[in-house]
Amino acid sequence: MKAKLFKYLVAAFCSGMFIATAPVSGSGQDAPEKKSMQDVRKEVGEAASAIKGYSVSQRDKAVQEAGKALADVDTKIERTSDRIRMNWARMDKTARVKAAATMRELYKKRSEAAEWFGGLKHSSDKAWDEMKGGFLKSYETLHRDIQEAARKF
Repeated sequence: MKAKLFKYLVAAFCSGMFIATAPVSGSGQDAPEKKSMQDVRKEVGEAASAIKGYSVSQRDKAVQEAGKALADVDTKIERTSDRIRMNWARMDKTARVKAAATMRELYKKRSEAAEWFGGLKHSSDKAWDEMKGGFLKSYETLHRDIQEAARKF
């Protein structure tokens, strides 16, 4: 658990440093396919509903669904980071500071979701509902913040 958290903290730091110091122009890369907000809400709702419906006896299935949800979040964070890097040269200093702060915040929230995910995997039967609720709340907040960042940048 600590190794995974350390990995995300290092990734957040490195991304923040890269964004803060290395302007890159978007040469030849197409923008990722955009989904409507309704599609995104449906996607998040489906993932959350699947996880919410699992009991402690179905922990393995819940952990598998949560892992898939986090992998999807990681892809979206990476796409957002890529868009920021592609547009870096066109951003003014204020936009760059905001972009870097946004990415740091996304990585921080991703680390928090990872902690809850660890709780899902290792919680006692008595703590299951609390861990599941904490993971769902952190996942939904993170996903909402990623969508907001994607709109801004």
